[in-house]
Amino acid sequence: MGVSGSSSTDQTEGVEVEAPVLGVDIGGSRVKAVVLAGGRILARHEEPRNKPITEVLSRLVESIEDEHHITALGVGIAGLVDHRVGRFVWGPHLSDEDIDVSGHLDSLIESHVVENDANCAAYAEWVTGPAAGHRVALTVSVGTGIGAGLVVDGAVWRGSGFAGEVGHIRMTDADLECPCGRSGCWETVVSGRQLGMEAARLGLQPTAEALVMAARTGFRPASDALRDAGDWLGAGITSLILVLDPGVVVVAGGVSAAGDLILDAARERIASGLPGAMHRPAVELAQSSHGRWAAAIGAAHLAARGRAPERFVET
Repeated sequence: MGVSGSSSTDQTEGVEVEAPVLGVDIGGSRVKAVVLAGGRILARHEEPRNKPITEVLSRLVESIEDEHHITALGVGIAGLVDHRVGRFVWGPHLSDEDIDVSGHLDSLIESHVVENDANCAAYAEWVTGPAAGHRVALTVSVGTGIGAGLVVDGAVWRGSGFAGEVGHIRMTDADLECPCGRSGCWETVVSGRQLGMEAARLGLQPTAEALVMAARTGFRPASDALRDAGDWLGAGITSLILVLDPGVVVVAGGVSAAGDLILDAARERIASGLPGAMHRPAVELAQSSHGRWAAAIGAAHLAARGRAPERFVET
């Protein structure tokens, strides 16, 4: 099986989004928002996530509505989201719990969608990214933590409701604490949080961005740290390929900005570690078109669609 690389620029051309819609990504450490209209991103906003979900949304809608007259709102939140009723249930990186987000939004805007952030990112990459045209497309979002979204025949696949919490698959016996309360989870060995810790260990500013910048200037320990993380990324993706058999895997989220510094090692791990590789169709491992903005852009597209695409497997 071959594993090929791909990257492309942020684009929204060809998307039938006419009236302005707002997409908001409430992640583990940052809040990002985009206004989308006419196939273009009209505005972007980013800030630290240090306020309750409802307070963040109220302020964003009120401030952006004055300028852009948004007609719909899509919200992606990191963690367990019951999209059918628009409720945020729980997330290891958020202090909020059991929040009726949809009920709160009813007083702010008539049309809204509430979804898991990784599902939003997957939808963005399927609409205007490397996943476009694929029947089964997997997006792995690597930011503060890790989440995955699967789009099948143009619909977000959620299992019984909460599929995609792959960052908490146990990957190592090492005593690496995870915000979920366990140890050895996938996101303890590759995530923005983990790369920030590596940067601090090397005497750099404690962010993934600092580690990537150091690697690009030729600092070998930083390059080695990114390759190690890429190897872990590839190990987890290999398992997901075995279970889901996607036609493409897109890596999104803030860590995707590292590009081949992390993805080359992931591709090597997949190519060497996938059983029956020579007998399988090649799976493209692609860099996100939208990077850390993928979830906000996907949330906007879902809002424009008017409802989240539905596909359930009831057990």
